[in-house]
Amino acid sequence: MFEYRRETIKLINEWQIPKAMLASACGIACPRLSDFIQLRQCPTAKEQRITEAVKQIAYIWSVFSPFRFHINTPELLALAMERASTVSFGGEKKKCSDLN
Repeated sequence: MFEYRRETIKLINEWQIPKAMLASACGIACPRLSDFIQLRQCPTAKEQRITEAVKQIAYIWSVFSPFRFHINTPELLALAMERASTVSFGGEKKKCSDLN
């Protein structure tokens, strides 16, 4: 059950994304994030917010590596994503889908 969450959970662990920061960036309570990670029942809208935020944080951190920004609000996540998407590397832009 909830096998589709495994890729997101894998990214959380690989990037060592702090759980409290992720919950704040999603605008959800920490217990709901814990439910998601422990493969418990979680509202679909919150699942989608968590999945999207994890992808965005991993993308942002990959663009600005080795720096890791503390992203603790949905607004800051959106702003960081906007800034990361404007960065180019030798004329080549990174895409969020390039993480895998």
